[in-house]
Amino acid sequence: MENIESLIKSYIKYSKDSKKYENRFWAWEKVHDYVDEEPEIGFMIILKLIEEAGEDKILANIAAGTLEDFVKKHHMEYFDKIENELRRNPKFRRCMTGVWLYSGFPKDKIERIRKYVNTIKDPL
Repeated sequence: MENIESLIKSYIKYSKDSKKYENRFWAWEKVHDYVDEEPEIGFMIILKLIEEAGEDKILANIAAGTLEDFVKKHHMEYFDKIENELRRNPKFRRCMTGVWLYSGFPKDKIERIRKYVNTIKDPL
């Protein structure tokens, strides 16, 4: 596994300004590969990305892309971890305000997520 710190820094630069840092697109792709193929590592990377995101634009990009993809693909096996982060991590909770939960998402899980994200006064 490559250097996660370098991956996170490159992903954040790309999220901040994709035109200026288009040579960092590889990081976005690699993070999505982890989300698809190694969700345990993918989730850990998402948490680090959220922690390092210094601007709302970056947090919104994580929410609407990487986190949303993770939640949709892996909510069945990772819902307890997602809910635990919602409970304990205000920045994760705020990031989840930018995740679009489509109509096919289980209603009971949507309600459990909304219980936390509805507490955010300044959603993304």
